[in-house]
Formats: sequence, C-alpha cells, structure tokens
Amino acid sequence: MRMSTGAAPFCAAAAFAFAASWLAFRAAGVARERLPASQWIWFLLVALGCFYIGGEEISWGQQLVHWKTPAAIDVLNRQHETNLHNMSTWFNEKPRILVELGVLVGGVLMPMNRLLRGRRLSRHDGFAYWLWPTNELLLTGLLAILVLVPKRYEQSAGVPLLPVNVRWSELQEYYFALFLWLYAWSALRRLRTV
Repeated sequence: MRMSTGAAPFCAAAAFAFAASWLAFRAAGVARERLPASQWIWFLLVALGCFYIGGEEISWGQQLVHWKTPAAIDVLNRQHETNLHNMSTWFNEKPRILVELGVLVGGVLMPMNRLLRGRRLSRHDGFAYWLWPTNELLLTGLLAILVLVPKRYEQSAGVPLLPVNVRWSELQEYYFALFLWLYAWSALRRLRTV
C-alpha cells in the first residue's frame, strides 16, 4: 500500500526553508554591521542555501500551481519536474550530504559535547558563538538524523516496518528545514543582543 502525501509535506518543508532564508538574510544584515565580512557572509550563504532548498522542495512553484514542465527541462529531469535536484547528484545528493553533515556536527555532536561538559555557547567563544547551533537545537538535529533509521533498516533487512510506504527522506527534509529555521532564528536573536 502506498501512502499519498499530497502537497502538505512539500509546503511545510518549503515554508520552513523560505522562513529560514528570510531570517538568515536578516541575520546577515545585522551581522554585517557587527562582524567582519568573513563572518557575516556565512549567514548570507545560509540564506541562499535555504532559499534553494525551499524552491527545490516545491519545484519552484510547480507543486503548487501545477504547470507543465518545459520541454528542455523535462528531458533532463528524471521525475519530469521543474527543479534541479532531479537532474544531477550535484544538485541533490551532494548538497543533502552537506546539510546532513552540518546538522550532525553542528546540531547533534557539538551540542552533546557542550551538554556533557555543562557548557553553553557564550560571546567569549568568538565566531563560534555566532556560527554553531545552540544546545536547544539538539532534539531537532537528532530527529533529522535519526528519522532515516527505519528506512535503512528496511533496506538492510528487506522487511517493511509499516504496512504503508513512508517516504522517510521527505520527513527528513522537513526536519532539515525546521532545523535551519530554528538555527536562523537563534542566530538572529543572538546577533541582536550585542
């Protein structure tokens, strides 16, 4: 049995990604006034990355408006959608690996390390204070990483866990977008306290 997901997961992940992009652009603006260029540019890159994620998640509007894929894109896109991530691993797997590693290191391992040592990020940490996600993002980071455990189990054991086909990677994309939104909000909040 295949579970129909409809537009809701696409829209939720895209909404968080676009909101994260907006917050990160605002953080870049605040950081530009308070941090060296080499540091505020980070937030600009996060904003652009989140905008790309949001746009790709809804196939740049096609998932909402349902237009026909232009012929030039249709022949290149394996799912016949108006997006880049179904054309090449350079637009899908490689950016996804970067996000997954970023969430694993910055959202799980670093906060766990700080919590085990009884530390929080502070202004005395220099750029690390602005760069790293706070300890409060640990749960969302864990969910984003661990949500694929059932999929990996199903692939290795060859046994489905549920009587319906769950698109685990779509759920992971939702948690990535939620994580990025929380990260951008947290960074903007910290930047405004200086």
